[in-house]
Amino acid sequence: MSQLFCLGDLQFSSDNLLRSEDGNGKVFKGTFKGESVAVKKLSLNCPDISQDEQQWENLTKLQNEHLVKYHQCMVQDNFRYLVMELCQGSMLDYCNKTLDKDVASRIKATDIMWKIIFAIDYLDGQKINHGNLKLENVLFWKRDSKSRRVLVKLTAYGYSSVVYVRYSIYICIHL
Repeated sequence: MSQLFCLGDLQFSSDNLLRSEDGNGKVFKGTFKGESVAVKKLSLNCPDISQDEQQWENLTKLQNEHLVKYHQCMVQDNFRYLVMELCQGSMLDYCNKTLDKDVASRIKATDIMWKIIFAIDYLDGQKINHGNLKLENVLFWKRDSKSRRVLVKLTAYGYSSVVYVRYSIYICIHL
């Protein structure tokens, strides 16, 4: 049976499941202040999830076009709700050929790798180690159906750890 969730400016239905994560929660499609968003619902009882409120609040301050934007983090009952930018699909969808054809046709493998490197370098500059890179956490975002530009974005950096040593990324290009 469908359940409607309303938390302030956030609304989503249990019918709009986008993906179920491996024990870490579920991602739903919803709306936040009238905008379509993804909502990740996490149990506060999960030992893998940080309970540090400041860490979650800091996610909303990260600004990089290659990171999924976190709009807000809310806690109600025994759940944490992460409100984030809604993307059109993941690298896993791309590999399985289930990604929207218009989005998939605009993606180049070399661009994907460069954008991932840019995102990791930005996180590194913020002293954050992603620590959870996998196909499901590399997402594709397109503003609307008329837009030609598709951005590669990393997600799940909320499970990241803060590091205190900055490592530089060196890239060798052989010609």
